[in-house]
Amino acid sequence: MWGVHVQPTDGNMVIAGCYSCGASWRTKNGGQTWTQISIGGSNYQYSIVDSMTQFAAQSSGFYKLESQYFIPVELASFSADLSGNDVTLSWTTATELNNQGFEIEQSFDNQNFNKIGFVPGFGTTTEMKSYSFIIPDVNAVVQYYRLKQIDFDGTSTTFNSVEVTGPMPDNFVLNQNHPNPFNPSTTISFTLPVESYVTIKLFNMLGQEVAKIADGSFQTGSHNFEFNAQNLTSGAYIYTLEANGVNGQVFKSTKKMLLLR
Repeated sequence: MWGVHVQPTDGNMVIAGCYSCGASWRTKNGGQTWTQISIGGSNYQYSIVDSMTQFAAQSSGFYKLESQYFIPVELASFSADLSGNDVTLSWTTATELNNQGFEIEQSFDNQNFNKIGFVPGFGTTTEMKSYSFIIPDVNAVVQYYRLKQIDFDGTSTTFNSVEVTGPMPDNFVLNQNHPNPFNPSTTISFTLPVESYVTIKLFNMLGQEVAKIADGSFQTGSHNFEFNAQNLTSGAYIYTLEANGVNGQVFKSTKKMLLLR
């Protein structure tokens, strides 16, 4: 007499076979009762393994476990480490099913995230897999990163974010907007070594001011603004930052952005 453990207990159907006795049984109620399957002819038993799908077969019949309880991607760990000015993201998966890969997203406020990279997945596997992604020359004091897992059919799952805290900045920095090119929204971020009054303006290629993105006092650290250009036409634009620190420092920087509709 053998004991059979059925998991999940509320699956639609489970097939069990025995080599020495040359027969197969079926349960539809989580293993409470079993019915022998008789399909005639010789009963040759086979073992079939296909990643995360379970099967049973005979010479004149083939059965598949009909269950939707497999987790597409089970994330076992996710961490972010700061070394110098570089951030290394590391994560492992316990299982994967139809995993196309992971989008890497970054935020400075843990609310507005932007895609900064992509790492291909391993498709379907029950083996533990390890991944890593490096973000170089990070200037923000506090930043957040998260993973967005994408299936081959386009469905996605977003995992919880991790926080990275770096040293206080030594210099003023105006970062390149991202995404770039964009349509219609993009994020502009900057870093301040001291409390400063900051003005960010947007100009067209004729030198005409078309928008004021920021105008006010900001504390030491990193800041970002999401700019929506829905009222602007396609083309190249220039954005400028002017920061006047409370210690008398003055910083000016200019960068180009491209709006493509």
